[in-house]
Amino acid sequence: MRKWRPLQKGDTVDIIAPGYAVTEEELEKGCAMLRRHGLIPRVPENLFQPHFLFSNNDEARYKHLYDALYASDSSAIWCVR
Repeated sequence: MRKWRPLQKGDTVDIIAPGYAVTEEELEKGCAMLRRHGLIPRVPENLFQPHFLFSNNDEARYKHLYDALYASDSSAIWCVR
């Protein structure tokens, strides 16, 4: 289990979209803000795919969450909406 600690410059933040999608512009603004604070945003290549309601299909959204929680060296997870 990971121990909680404050984010530090150089930490990686996994970006996921478990619900609705945001625009590319909104996503880039969020990533730019993280970079200004010295953090490294990591966005999955297929974060957004055409879907009538959500940011992606169930399997992809689950994989993004699972990878961010268990298969990642990131220090934080940021859920966009």
